[in-house]
Parts: sequence; structure tokens; C-alpha cells
Amino acid sequence: MPSVRQSIKVDRPSEDVFDLLVNYSKMPSFIKGVKNINQYSNGSIDKTMSQWEILINDTLVKWTQQDKVDRSNKRIDFQMLEGDFGRYAGNFQVKDLPDGSLLNFQFDIDWNMTSAEELVGEILEAKANFAARWMLRGVRQALLAVKDKSKTEGTPRILDCVVSELAYYKNSR
Repeated sequence: MPSVRQSIKVDRPSEDVFDLLVNYSKMPSFIKGVKNINQYSNGSIDKTMSQWEILINDTLVKWTQQDKVDRSNKRIDFQMLEGDFGRYAGNFQVKDLPDGSLLNFQFDIDWNMTSAEELVGEILEAKANFAARWMLRGVRQALLAVKDKSKTEGTPRILDCVVSELAYYKNSR
């Protein structure tokens, strides 16, 4: 089962980053591929439920997860309750830096493809890492657009992401 760990520095206070993260339902407006997120609570501000719909290579993937929000530690733990994966659980955590914040995103995922995982496991793991980096860049881009209205709003610019991905894969080999 792949474990994905990604981080990104954001030139914004950790409170701003966390405030954007806890409102999952806004993500479709700034992360390409996230089609819909319904977020609701049962009267609790520290436990919510969210239903996700994302596109992975033009395939719609859905799941429902429980989210535990720890505002004092700027951390959101999540666990899939039902959906298209065998298992999906992880967390977002925002940490203070002297000149901004660090957004960490980590998760474990079971693709529910036991017989094929030997054949395509590395490809799926690379895809999961790419998706995690894409999501973090989307969050950073949305926060920077608020800070500097002259920047392009919306999803990260494709060319920037492609160049970053090529550099990442070149340096990881």
C-alpha cells in the first residue's frame, strides 16, 4: 500500500492556509480535477464528513470520508468510510515558518487492485505523488492569488506544473 508524503512552502500565514484547507468545498474552484466536494457536519466543528468527486485520467472517482479537525495544531485527519478505493486515510498539517508556512499532506492508499498492483503499483504510486503535489500547488496558488491580485487566479498554471514535475522526476532518479 503506497504511502504518499508531500510538502510545500506557502508565503502566507499558517492561519490563512489552514482556513482555506478546512473549507474543502472551495477546492473545486482552484484545483483542476476536483469536480465536487460536499462538506457537512453533524453540529460539530471538529468532526465533519465530506463527499469527494475527482477525475483521475478522465475517470470519475468518488468517496466519502470523515474529517477530524484539530484547530490548535492546524491539522486535519481524514479516513475514507466508503468509496472507490480499498482504503484511504491521512492528514493535512500546517506549520509555522519564519517567512510563511509549510503545508504537509500525507496519506496511505489501497487501490483495491490486489492482483494488478504488482504490475502497475509504481505507476499508481507516481500518479498519487503527482496528484498530491498538484493539490498542494493549487492551494498555494489560491492563497497567493488572494495576496497578490495580479497573479493568475484559479488552477496552477500548466507550464509551471509540468516544469516542476520534470525537475522532480529528474532529481528523484
